[in-house]
Amino acid sequence: MIVMKKILGILVIGLLFCSIGYAKTKITEVKRSVNEDGDGILKLKEFHALNAPHAINPVSVSDFSIIGKTSIRFESNHGECG
Repeated sequence: MIVMKKILGILVIGLLFCSIGYAKTKITEVKRSVNEDGDGILKLKEFHALNAPHAINPVSVSDFSIIGKTSIRFESNHGECG
């Protein structure tokens, strides 16, 4: 029983650390887009390891924009922000 709990704990911790790699858009791509447009400063350093995968994925950078060269989309669902 104790061995199973340890294995389950290791599995859960491993999945938490692996979720960062599944983001659609990398932070460097978002920062590069902000710098190219000259529209502001983005102080986002990294996604936190404990963020749920569905909280990380909705960030996207698109070439289709009404104003400027690119548009950046951020989504926040209920309960995801501190």
